[in-house]
Amino acid sequence: MPPTIDAEAHTESDVIAQDIASEAEKVGLHRWKSVTTYPGPYTLCRSSSPNYVSPAGDPSQFIDAKGIAFLQKHNIGHVICLNSDEPSCLKIEAELTNANPRIIYTHLPVTDYSPPSLDQMETAYQEYLKAKVPTLVHCGEHAGVQEVATVGWDWE
Repeated sequence: MPPTIDAEAHTESDVIAQDIASEAEKVGLHRWKSVTTYPGPYTLCRSSSPNYVSPAGDPSQFIDAKGIAFLQKHNIGHVICLNSDEPSCLKIEAELTNANPRIIYTHLPVTDYSPPSLDQMETAYQEYLKAKVPTLVHCGEHAGVQEVATVGWDWE
């Protein structure tokens, strides 16, 4: 039987994760999760695109000062976007690039409801390693594209 302290720590960790997810929801980052199964060198999180609205889709995404402040508060210094809508991604990239401190932005367009290619998974992984900071991977509605991308990193 595991020691009680481990169970308490696990429960406390779950509460903290729920609090962060709740905070993320309030700034438009829906279904926020820390990726704990991947033993990478930097923190890795995943979520929906900022302020994504269905059925409008990828063009609805945007980030504002509250979203940027949330990312900075949680030390996210790199965002990997797997959305296909170029105009909205360029706007988000400009906001993150102009943030103080700057947040690195990597856009790898993936066709809606399709998995990223092996090349895109490799590029995402290399950009994650190159950034050397905690990273958020997001795609539209959080329909699994970023899950496929991060799970694919296990073969590295």
